[in-house]
Amino acid sequence: PTTREGWDEVRNAAATIAEIGNVLQIPGYSQGADWNEYAQGLTRTGMLLVQAAENQDDQKVFDYGGQLYNVCVACHQLYMLPEDDVAPDG
Repeated sequence: PTTREGWDEVRNAAATIAEIGNVLQIPGYSQGADWNEYAQGLTRTGMLLVQAAENQDDQKVFDYGGQLYNVCVACHQLYMLPEDDVAPDG
């Protein structure tokens, strides 16, 4: 981001990710201890991204973005349903 509005968008997206991590731990969404650990990783990393965006620290946003990617991939490797891995058109 190069503007205050751009940094605000990054911060808001990061806050949404952090909150999604909290929601995924609610009974009815949670799939157990491993699931909750990944969800907590979303929340922790999301909050790190919020702080990095507030500080307008592009290097930390990049680094934490990579960390977020790793959390997502690790969880999806365990919990993604096979039909979710298919493109809508085939």
